[in-house]
Amino acid sequence: MPEAEGGSPPITYSLTSAVGLPSGMTFDSSTRQFGGHPDTSQPETEYTYRATDSAGATVSMTFTVTVKPVRPANVMSYGGHQKVTLTWDEPVDTGVDKWQVSVNNGNWRDLASVMEVIHSGSAKLMGVVTGLSNDTSYGIRLRAVAVEGSEAVESNPSNSVNGRPVANSAPTISIGNSRSTRRRRRLM
Repeated sequence: MPEAEGGSPPITYSLTSAVGLPSGMTFDSSTRQFGGHPDTSQPETEYTYRATDSAGATVSMTFTVTVKPVRPANVMSYGGHQKVTLTWDEPVDTGVDKWQVSVNNGNWRDLASVMEVIHSGSAKLMGVVTGLSNDTSYGIRLRAVAVEGSEAVESNPSNSVNGRPVANSAPTISIGNSRSTRRRRRLM
């Protein structure tokens, strides 16, 4: 942050806002350094940076900071009957309120339910995109959304992954030289 010019030394510096700094961010008044690695998202917030001299004279400037949720990483897709299941790394960001998908660069829509799964010892999230046609390829993007009051802050979208729903195929069971096909019923 800039150093104040003039005034009666010593000059003290402060950084304030109505909500404070996001978790993981710091302001060092002796070095005037503002930074860090936020671990939660925050909608656009106004901050006031103020320099005050020993006589009580002040000068200030205001600026805004928006902390977006973390972009989804390692997104994978798996086709199912009229749906695509997505998995992605669970983010460190604890401020994510919902997840949204865009199919073939269409409008963003909420994933109805997202659950945590453990895969190969690491936490993953999983969500299902429904209402798709079998044997059709879809480009699917994912983003995180944090909601604070009436404001929503979206992450940058993931890279597009290819999703291709497939019709249920009946498993084949072989016993000796005979073959039997049996259909499983899916409960929705």
